[in-house]
Amino acid sequence: MPNRNAIHPILEELGFTTGIEVGVQKGRNALVTLRNWHSCTSYKLVDMWASTTEVYNDTANIGARAQLANYRHAQSQLQHWTKRNVTEFYRMKSVDAAPKFKDGAFDYVYIDARHDYCGVMEDLRAYWPKVRPGGIFAGHDFVDAAWVSSQKWGANQDWSICADGSKEPRAVKGAVEDFAKEQGLAITVTGSAAVLNSSESWLIQKPTRLRF
Repeated sequence: MPNRNAIHPILEELGFTTGIEVGVQKGRNALVTLRNWHSCTSYKLVDMWASTTEVYNDTANIGARAQLANYRHAQSQLQHWTKRNVTEFYRMKSVDAAPKFKDGAFDYVYIDARHDYCGVMEDLRAYWPKVRPGGIFAGHDFVDAAWVSSQKWGANQDWSICADGSKEPRAVKGAVEDFAKEQGLAITVTGSAAVLNSSESWLIQKPTRLRF
């Protein structure tokens, strides 16, 4: 798959209907997803849409006024699906929203909220149970902190620092790799250079039967 947009036709082909997106910002990815995933009947949108007092060195951690503007923009972008009762907004921390969703009830969950190792791992553990067997668990930015800092867009960001101030330079990539190893799962990475750092997505399909 060349990029994360290639995921959406797969969701449609498999007849998937339910999903969650964690980390929405202005709703750009959600808009592309829903435009191409016509069979979707329920898509939960989770984002704080608020600045955090915790340590988080990311350009997404903007002030309250800008966060509110992002929230309103997302609502405007997705109003077509909201009117049809497909999209539902949850303006809260991702880990606080997770208990609101039934375990094993979702075909697709996409993680793109915090990008530090600890924050990503929290989201992975909170949302993995929500994916039904055979469903797809995925997320963005399968990269480490050093690669992000080396990019023009990431020069002033430091994804190695967790909210508690501890450091883990492997960031998103390390959290996903460690989680997959714990679960005994294989990871698929989008992009033409999947073995290298890129800002593309990762995917895991939840097994349909237990391994012995």
